[in-house]
Amino acid sequence: KGSISVVSTNGEVSVAKMFAGDMANVGSNSGNVVIGEVQGKKVVLFSQGEDAKIKADNIKVQDYLVLQGDDVALKKLIVAVIKVL
Repeated sequence: KGSISVVSTNGEVSVAKMFAGDMANVGSNSGNVVIGEVQGKKVVLFSQGEDAKIKADNIKVQDYLVLQGDDVALKKLIVAVIKVL
């Protein structure tokens, strides 16, 4: 289990691939967020800048997904369903 966070206070964040056992957090306070592939039990993507965009090619999430931004473009989203017995 592990978490990873990539956050920028100024400028764009661009990540080709990110895999976390627990939480994957990627964001920018003033720029675009561009993700090739991100996977985690919990995934948080945010962009707070004016005209900033979130672009993600492939998101795989197990428990929850948070997307915060004005302009979000997703190509593929996979949500795993967990069966509790």
